[in-house]
Amino acid sequence: EMLAMDSPRSDLEAQPLVRSWHDANELRSLTDLLGRHQHDVEQEIARTRTELEDEAARLKREVEDEYARRQKELEDKDRQARQEIEDAYVKQLAHWLGGTGS
Repeated sequence: EMLAMDSPRSDLEAQPLVRSWHDANELRSLTDLLGRHQHDVEQEIARTRTELEDEAARLKREVEDEYARRQKELEDKDRQARQEIEDAYVKQLAHWLGGTGS
Protein backbone atom coordinates (compact mmCIF):
# COMPACT_ATOMS: atom_id res chain seq x y z
CA GLU A 1 0.00 0.00 0.00
CA MET A 2 2.78 2.36 0.78
CA LEU A 3 4.38 1.57 -2.52
CA ALA A 4 1.13 2.35 -4.24
CA MET A 5 1.03 5.72 -2.55
CA ASP A 6 4.66 6.45 -3.28
CA SER A 7 4.36 5.41 -6.88
CA PRO A 8 1.89 8.12 -8.01
CA ARG A 9 3.84 10.75 -6.12
CA SER A 10 7.08 9.58 -7.75
CA ASP A 11 5.42 9.75 -11.16
CA LEU A 12 4.19 13.27 -10.48
CA GLU A 13 7.59 14.32 -9.24
CA ALA A 14 9.25 12.71 -12.26
CA GLN A 15 7.06 14.47 -14.82
CA PRO A 16 8.73 17.89 -14.43
CA LEU A 17 12.13 16.19 -14.62
CA VAL A 18 11.13 14.34 -17.80
CA ARG A 19 9.69 17.56 -19.23
CA SER A 20 12.83 19.52 -18.43
CA TRP A 21 14.97 16.68 -19.85
CA HIS A 22 12.93 16.84 -23.09
CA ASP A 23 13.16 20.64 -23.08
CA ALA A 24 16.92 20.43 -22.57
CA ASN A 25 17.25 17.96 -25.46
CA GLU A 26 15.08 20.13 -27.69
CA LEU A 27 17.10 23.20 -26.75
CA ARG A 28 20.34 21.31 -27.45
CA SER A 29 18.97 20.22 -30.85
CA LEU A 30 17.90 23.77 -31.69
CA THR A 31 21.28 25.11 -30.59
CA ASP A 32 23.05 22.56 -32.80
CA LEU A 33 20.78 23.45 -35.72
CA LEU A 34 21.42 27.15 -35.18
CA GLY A 35 25.18 26.52 -35.03
CA ARG A 36 25.10 24.56 -38.30
CA HIS A 37 22.95 27.24 -39.93
CA GLN A 38 25.29 29.99 -38.73
CA HIS A 39 28.28 28.04 -40.10
CA ASP A 40 26.52 27.62 -43.47
CA VAL A 41 25.69 31.33 -43.58
CA GLU A 42 29.27 32.29 -42.71
CA GLN A 43 30.58 30.01 -45.48
CA GLU A 44 28.14 31.53 -47.98
CA ILE A 45 29.15 35.04 -46.93
CA ALA A 46 32.85 34.15 -47.34
CA ARG A 47 32.19 32.56 -50.75
CA THR A 48 30.16 35.57 -51.89
CA ARG A 49 32.83 37.98 -50.62
CA THR A 50 35.51 36.07 -52.55
CA GLU A 51 33.39 36.07 -55.72
CA LEU A 52 32.73 39.80 -55.41
CA GLU A 53 36.39 40.58 -54.72
CA ASP A 54 37.41 38.52 -57.77
CA GLU A 55 34.81 40.27 -59.91
CA ALA A 56 35.92 43.68 -58.63
CA ALA A 57 39.55 42.86 -59.45
CA ARG A 58 38.56 41.67 -62.94
CA LEU A 59 36.54 44.84 -63.57
CA LYS A 60 39.37 47.01 -62.26
CA ARG A 61 41.80 45.32 -64.69
CA GLU A 62 39.32 45.83 -67.55
CA VAL A 63 38.95 49.52 -66.71
CA GLU A 64 42.72 49.97 -66.40
CA ASP A 65 43.29 48.18 -69.73
CA GLU A 66 40.61 50.28 -71.44
CA TYR A 67 42.07 53.46 -69.92
CA ALA A 68 45.57 52.52 -71.15
CA ARG A 69 44.20 51.68 -74.63
CA ARG A 70 42.36 55.02 -74.90
CA GLN A 71 45.34 56.93 -73.51
CA LYS A 72 47.61 55.36 -76.17
CA GLU A 73 45.00 56.08 -78.84
CA LEU A 74 44.86 59.75 -77.80
CA GLU A 75 48.65 59.99 -77.69
CA ASP A 76 48.85 58.48 -81.19
CA LYS A 77 46.22 60.94 -82.48
CA ASP A 78 48.08 63.81 -80.81
CA ARG A 79 51.39 62.69 -82.33
CA GLN A 80 49.77 62.34 -85.78
CA ALA A 81 48.10 65.76 -85.53
CA ARG A 82 51.39 67.38 -84.46
CA GLN A 83 53.18 65.70 -87.36
CA GLU A 84 50.52 66.91 -89.82
CA ILE A 85 50.78 70.47 -88.45
CA GLU A 86 54.57 70.33 -88.61
CA ASP A 87 54.48 68.98 -92.18
CA ALA A 88 52.02 71.70 -93.21
CA TYR A 89 54.20 74.35 -91.53
CA VAL A 90 57.34 73.10 -93.27
CA LYS A 91 55.47 72.95 -96.60
CA GLN A 92 54.16 76.49 -96.15
CA LEU A 93 57.59 77.73 -95.07
CA ALA A 94 59.17 76.10 -98.10
CA HIS A 95 56.50 77.70 -100.28
CA TRP A 96 57.20 81.14 -98.80
CA LEU A 97 60.94 80.70 -99.03
CA GLY A 98 60.68 79.29 -102.55
CA GLY A 99 58.42 82.16 -103.61
CA THR A 100 60.72 84.90 -102.25
CA GLY A 101 63.83 83.26 -103.56
CA SER A 102 62.76 83.42 -107.22
